Amino acid sequence: MQARFRQAVDDFFASESVAVAGYSSRGDQPANFIYHKFEDLGYRVYAVNPKATKVEGTYCYESLHTVPQPVEALVICTHPDVTIEVLKNAIALGIKKVWVHRSFGPGSFSKEAQDLAEKHGITIIPTGCPMMFLKPDFFHRCMRGIMHWRGAFKI
Repeated sequence: MQARFRQAVDDFFASESVAVAGYSSRGDQPANFIYHKFEDLGYRVYAVNPKATKVEGTYCYESLHTVPQPVEALVICTHPDVTIEVLKNAIALGIKKVWVHRSFGPGSFSKEAQDLAEKHGITIIPTGCPMMFLKPDFFHRCMRGIMHWRGAFKI
């Protein structure tokens, strides 16, 4: 695994507060699992969903701008067409650590968003899932191994 990628992952997990954009009313979505993983591990975590104020007991914020506390890190689990808008909000709020969820397909990745993040000095992790590194379960350990073998963990 590339050292720069590993450092970005470690820096991301050193954050105390994390927003997860894309929390869904369909509970089987990556954002929901990621949100609850951070929550279970004691992070201050915020769900972002512009279409719902509460999903399965989890309060959702309309946008990053409505989160009541400063956010240090952001996980984006939206459609790729939305990723750029979420990133623009992160830039406006000074969020400097962003993870764009992506496994074997395109996920939430947007080249335009990656370029914009780099232009603004944001550390962007453009692939993988936080659950592959944050006390991973068996499935996520296997996924991490496959993606590592394929050379996917680069910045």
